[in-house]
Amino acid sequence: MADKVKTEATDAETSRVSSPRRKGIALGGGIVGLVATAYLLFLMAVPGSRSNRPFQGPFLVPLTPEKVTVNLLGGSKDYLVMTVNAEYLAYDEGHVTGRVEDPLYQARQKDALLTLSSSKSKQELNDTTGKEVFRAMIRETLNPLLFPILIGRASDPANPDPRSGLKPGTSTGRATMREGMESHVLHVDAHRRTIALDSGPAVEFAGTETDLLLADAAGRTVYVDVTALDPGFVGEVPIGTLGEIHQIFFGDFISQ
Repeated sequence: MADKVKTEATDAETSRVSSPRRKGIALGGGIVGLVATAYLLFLMAVPGSRSNRPFQGPFLVPLTPEKVTVNLLGGSKDYLVMTVNAEYLAYDEGHVTGRVEDPLYQARQKDALLTLSSSKSKQELNDTTGKEVFRAMIRETLNPLLFPILIGRASDPANPDPRSGLKPGTSTGRATMREGMESHVLHVDAHRRTIALDSGPAVEFAGTETDLLLADAAGRTVYVDVTALDPGFVGEVPIGTLGEIHQIFFGDFISQ
């Protein structure tokens, strides 16, 4: 079915995808390992440091190596064929490479795209406003997948920070604090059993919480798992993301 679909892309979107300066480059596992190692060395060198260094970019990366085809809402013969590209900001362009190549990330991303697409009708996607709403929904959904919240020296959200034992909580995808981790810290006192996000209020914990809710002074939230916290740890632990999706661009986008 997809072979019969004629690719339609706007000139602006095509120029962004083809730009050699902005296009993400697929790298092997060895290079991905070097990127992760460099990131870990940076955090080890400045534990608890807040440099407030802004994200760099924008950069561009193809999120869908192949066309995504999905049946649309309202008719068994209505379907959408698309490819998705992300313009993003990050501390380093290479940070996103390993994430995009991760099979688990690709599976979660495809599932999210299929779920979003199947909730839309052909009429909605053929409407200019409806297409822009869909674009915003994709950005909001994929942003925490591509740039998950990390804690401390952990390079993966599933792993605890080796220095403190903290890791993101089970509801981390719902966090409203999405800024870079060079600007935010958790103030941890395992003796008193309290944690605070930046200048937000200290929250007491029992030590069994897998989804402890913390808020900064502005009300932005994160969730942390304290079950593996080092009982003797007292100090600051960086928390945040390595970047953010700035905008979504479609390469192929045909609904019929």
